[in-house]
Amino acid sequence: MKRFIKIFIFAAVVVAVALVVAGGIFGYNVYREIKAGTCEVVETRVPASATEGKGVPVGEPIAASAVVKTSLAFERNLKLSFEFPEGLEAAENVGQSCEISGGAFLHELQFSLIPFRAGEFAEAKIKIAATRAGTAETTELVIDLPKIIATLPDVPADAQLALAGTLEPPTLAEKSSWLFWAAGGILLVVAGTLAVIFLRRKSALPEKEIDPWTAADGELSELKNDVQSGKTGAMLAVAKISDIVRRYLAKRFCVKADAMTSQEFFKSMERRDSPLADVHKQFLREFLTAADMVKFAGVAASNDLVFDAIARAGTLVKETVPVVAEEEK
Repeated sequence: MKRFIKIFIFAAVVVAVALVVAGGIFGYNVYREIKAGTCEVVETRVPASATEGKGVPVGEPIAASAVVKTSLAFERNLKLSFEFPEGLEAAENVGQSCEISGGAFLHELQFSLIPFRAGEFAEAKIKIAATRAGTAETTELVIDLPKIIATLPDVPADAQLALAGTLEPPTLAEKSSWLFWAAGGILLVVAGTLAVIFLRRKSALPEKEIDPWTAADGELSELKNDVQSGKTGAMLAVAKISDIVRRYLAKRFCVKADAMTSQEFFKSMERRDSPLADVHKQFLREFLTAADMVKFAGVAASNDLVFDAIARAGTLVKETVPVVAEEEK
C-alpha cells in the first residue's frame, strides 16, 4: 500500500511539472504571436551641431544613431538602406547592437553621415527592413532625419598655404628662365629634325600642341564615358577629376596647382587679383575637400557625385578659356 502511494505521488509530480512546462511554452508562443507585429522606431539621435546654427564643416563625419524596437519574433539583425539628397552620403561603417528589454529586442543602429557640399539637406531618409524569424515576412520602417546643415571649413587669414600656388602672372626672372628653356627646346627640335632629314631623307612635321582647355575637356568627356560603362569606379574617378582640374589650372594660369595641397589652393584663391570667379572658387573648395576625403579618408563616393563634379569642372574650364582662343574658334 505504501509503495502504491509513493508511485502515485511521483506520477502526480511528473504530470504537474509537465503541465507547468507545457503551459509556459504555450503561453510564450501565444505571447510571441501577439507581439509579432510590434516594430517601431523609438528614438533618433543627430548631434545638435549638425542641425543648428552654421552646422558642420563640409567633409566632417556626423555621428548619428537610431533605436528600433521589435518583438522577439524578429531577427536580431536589421537591414538598412539610405536615401539622401545630392551631396550627402553615409559611411559604410554602420554598426548595430541588440539587447532584450521588456520582452522585445532593442536595436541600436549607429552610422556616420558626411556632407560633400555646403547647404541644407532636408530630405534624408533611412529605410529599415525587419524580418520575422524563420520566415520571409518583412516589415519596413522609414526614419526621416532632421534637417542637416553643412558649411565650408574656415581657412585662417594668416595660414601659410601652398596648395595651388599664387594665381599671379610670372615674374621677370620666371619669364627669362622660361625663355631660356624654350630656346634650348627649340634648338633640340631643330637638331632632331635635321638629323631625321639627313638619315631618312624625309621631313617630319612636329605634332601640334593641344591647348590646356581642349585637353581638359577631352579628358573629362573620356572619364565620363568610362564611369558610365563601369570601366572606372566612382572613387577612382574623383581622384582623376582632381588631377585633371589641377593640371588645367597649372597650365592655364602658370601656377603650381598640381603640386599643392587643397588648403594651400584655398588660400591662393582668396587673393584679390585671382582670375577665378566666385562660383569657380566655391566649386573648387567644395570638390577638392570632398576629393581629399575620398582619397585620404576612404570615404565612399557615388556616380551621381562624379557626374555632377565632371559637369561643374567642364563649366569651369569653358568659362576660363581665353577670349582670344574663343574668337579663333
